[in-house]
Amino acid sequence: MVANLQSCRNGHCVERSQWSECDNDASFVQSLMSVQVQGGQCIYVMIHALTPKIANLKNIMGEGSAINSGEFIGCIIFWLVTCTFLVIPVPKMKGLIYAKLIVFVISAVAMCAWTLTKAGGVGAIAHQKGTATGSERTWLLVRFFFLGAANCATFASNAADFQRYARRPNDVILGNLAGFPLSNFIVCIIGNLVASSSQVIYGEVIWNPLTFLDMLQTTEYSSANRAGCFFIAACFAYSAIFSSIFENSLPAGNDIAALFPKYLTVRKGFFICAVISFVINPWYLLGSAGIFISFLASYQIFLSAITGVLLCHYYIISRGYLKIDDLYTSDKNGVYHYFHGWNWRAYVAYVVGIIPNFYGFLNNMGVSAPTGVTKAYYFAYEIGLILSFGVYWGCCYFYPPQLVMPLNEWHEPKDYVRPEERAEVLEGMPAETWGDNIDGVSKVVQEDVKELM
Repeated sequence: MVANLQSCRNGHCVERSQWSECDNDASFVQSLMSVQVQGGQCIYVMIHALTPKIANLKNIMGEGSAINSGEFIGCIIFWLVTCTFLVIPVPKMKGLIYAKLIVFVISAVAMCAWTLTKAGGVGAIAHQKGTATGSERTWLLVRFFFLGAANCATFASNAADFQRYARRPNDVILGNLAGFPLSNFIVCIIGNLVASSSQVIYGEVIWNPLTFLDMLQTTEYSSANRAGCFFIAACFAYSAIFSSIFENSLPAGNDIAALFPKYLTVRKGFFICAVISFVINPWYLLGSAGIFISFLASYQIFLSAITGVLLCHYYIISRGYLKIDDLYTSDKNGVYHYFHGWNWRAYVAYVVGIIPNFYGFLNNMGVSAPTGVTKAYYFAYEIGLILSFGVYWGCCYFYPPQLVMPLNEWHEPKDYVRPEERAEVLEGMPAETWGDNIDGVSKVVQEDVKELM
């Protein structure tokens, strides 16, 4: 399993992969910001269930903030708790992750059942018929289908950072093909049912479940309501902690450490990401900066261009092969040094992948644009990915890099042995008896050993 760092290095080069890494880091930080605010709201609901005084605190957050003073206290507590969990080694979090899955399912189903019971049913919203017809309806379906796909852009680019902890490469296939889309679909269904019940109870649609929870206990501050709100909010907070770690802190830590490997470890990268996401005051950005939020929502055009290059290089150009030793050296003779430390093919493909979508990107931030541009932007992620993929393939075809594998062969290494240990792997075994199927020794390792002998 290959981490995102290694993917960026073999596609962009060892010394000049910083841009793609920074690009990914920016998406991780913005995602972590929203999770921190949500986690802070969870903590606030829990504290409010214990004492009503926190709801009466003077609001000093100022205009434009998405949270009040009580929720700000919740954000601080959530941030400190998350930082505490960052100390735990990732492999030892396995049990905590399984617990998160159980906790979230129980809390989501509990809130859905509770609110539907209080509303006496799913409400009118769930039974409403669509008002759009004809081409308008078709374009709405297309728009939101591809927007849903684009929301997976960050996951697609950083999945390798945590999936590399799998014992076998095939262990992640079922989760990617079935678990990921199915879980997202179920969460969307539950969220819509809860929002529909809020209209029946309060006469308005409340899309934020944490705001809905707090309104439930504020309206009727009884022991039963407070206990229910505390339990559900605590489960949500627990889930948010590990979402922030595995979806944001972990991949960001890998990339930040890669920027300055001499001075930073992956764990230090975790904390740097955590500090950055807090000091830029996400509650103000989420509350008032509409253009900034539109920019973050449009980050797909940058990630799609990077993803296209990485996919093409791994599956088409190198056919799965990684010269692992060369990924960690600045030696000019290394296969990933490219042209004076730059893989210009990757940057050409990156820019070409962005250009067609850039007008739509500006339109999404408020710049006027024709209807055709707006509709074309619905396919921004797909356009960027396909263009960057194709351009990179073309550049490598006409100006091949040092490491190119035949398309009819697959060279993904099944194991890796450090150079100083390679001779020991086949010690006492004549080269002519190695064969291709020796247990635990791949053909790639055999070739590397031959080079040393």
